[in-house]
Amino acid sequence: MKTKNIVLSALLIALIVVATAFVSIPIPLGYVHLGDAVIVVACFMLKPKWSIPISAIASALADLILGYFIYIPATLIVKAGFATCFALIVYNKPNLLRCVIAFLIGTVIIALGYFVYEAILYGAGVAIVNVPFNLLQGSVCGLIGGLLIQGLQKIEIVVAFRNQK
Repeated sequence: MKTKNIVLSALLIALIVVATAFVSIPIPLGYVHLGDAVIVVACFMLKPKWSIPISAIASALADLILGYFIYIPATLIVKAGFATCFALIVYNKPNLLRCVIAFLIGTVIIALGYFVYEAILYGAGVAIVNVPFNLLQGSVCGLIGGLLIQGLQKIEIVVAFRNQK
């Protein structure tokens, strides 16, 4: 991995952790945060083989920092799924339509993934309560992330970085 990729990876990990852990609104059994918007940017900036694990691990680190230990396994899987969705749909051909498709699918991945995990832990009756918040989480961050990608595509340094071999 080139030095630029290592530095960008470290920066994105830090941004995902900070945006997840400290730019958030607490809700029952969790929080709504902007970390997923940074995951979308990571999936745009880095190849999928790097953006997917970076996104999952950074999100799980935020759960660790906030004391949501029980959610770490779910977060690893759900955020890897969310990142995979964006990485595979958006990385090679980033455009608005692909971002919208990715954020719709990514939102379902977040809501369904956490619903299944919480249903196992607490029962479906309790888990269903968080579905609207998880849908909001994926939608807001997917949309913000998509808008960030559109802006980043206009910056020459970002375009040059993405086009390097």
